[in-house]
Amino acid sequence: MKAVLGINDSSFQLIGGKSLLAWNIENLRDNGVTTIFLVGAKEPAVLPENVVFIKDPGLGDGGVLSLLSKEISSNFAYIPAPIFFNVDLKRALEHHRSSNNWITIFAGPRVPLKGQRVLIEGENSLLRNAILEDEKRGFDVHNLVDLGIYIVSPEVFALTPANTACSFFKDIVMPARVDGLSGIYHTSEYARVLTDTKAIEDAIKRGIPEKRNLKNPQKAIFLDRDGTINRFGDFVVRPDMLILMKKSAEAIRLIDDSEYIPIVVTNQPIVARGEATLETLDIIHCRLETLLEQEGCYVNDIYFCPHDIDKTKEWNASCDCRKPKIGMLLKAKERYNIDFASSWMVGDTTQDVQTGLNAGTHAALLLCGDPRPRKRFPDAKADFEADDLLLAVEKILNK
Repeated sequence: MKAVLGINDSSFQLIGGKSLLAWNIENLRDNGVTTIFLVGAKEPAVLPENVVFIKDPGLGDGGVLSLLSKEISSNFAYIPAPIFFNVDLKRALEHHRSSNNWITIFAGPRVPLKGQRVLIEGENSLLRNAILEDEKRGFDVHNLVDLGIYIVSPEVFALTPANTACSFFKDIVMPARVDGLSGIYHTSEYARVLTDTKAIEDAIKRGIPEKRNLKNPQKAIFLDRDGTINRFGDFVVRPDMLILMKKSAEAIRLIDDSEYIPIVVTNQPIVARGEATLETLDIIHCRLETLLEQEGCYVNDIYFCPHDIDKTKEWNASCDCRKPKIGMLLKAKERYNIDFASSWMVGDTTQDVQTGLNAGTHAALLLCGDPRPRKRFPDAKADFEADDLLLAVEKILNK
């Protein structure tokens, strides 16, 4: 595999005693990258073995690809601007090969969203649209940000005319989406722009970037939704009905800064009952992610079961996801390489506890939501009980 890396003065900034470029090359080497093309205005004083410099003639991060069409004949990694990253490119390459995409975009949640490119996902993880950096967002969206890393097929060279300046995202990725050729790769891995090098250095000291690399089994904290993150009460059937519980955002901020991945798994029978459509439920979850973003935190993913408990109805008959079944957790496990044995299930009922037991995770029962937390599965025993999500997360992280 080959890689193309855009460089500028930021590439030589020291992070933890080593230049950003050195960190980047190290991760690319760990991924088996054989040749690295550096594209920039100024050639580094020393080029490591199998690193080739190409002077950028001012064609933009899209037009410059035309200079590489004779050098690359297979899938390659493209990181057009300097960022700090520690990712499993091999895993992403397998995902890319299994799709019909020409371009696969590394994507995940970030805080804040302001000034970052937000992706809007369509069916089959295809890119449906995007909110560009200079565009205002007047509606709630999922917190799904372009992380600046791409797996690209050589067919893309046909979209980059020679000696023509263009933007990789605006002029190549966005038009390719029309034909279903731009896809999204969800990841919880560490990829950061250089806005706060102290935070990156602190994460490096704690080993977070390497631990978050999906080549390693991941730890997750699976979170129930109603009564755990947002207030318990009537079923939320409209986005305006969703109100965050006190301290839940603070708890999720702690998870975001840890080696754990926060993932929501929620039963939402409102769909089966006809109280809300799948589209409405999606808007509700967009609202949830926006509220969390405004509080400076995020969840990595939201999985929901739309079925009801009545198995006589065709809609519910084939359900394998309604908690305490573990279908939602299994989907998360596949996407994020999660190790259940080192993960937690946290919720406000023993139904959530039983879900964790069924999956082989640890489990914590919250006493802040459902007034009858032991109504179902009363014999399910949690590792511990806590008055709210913040206290539970603090106990998990301090174990």
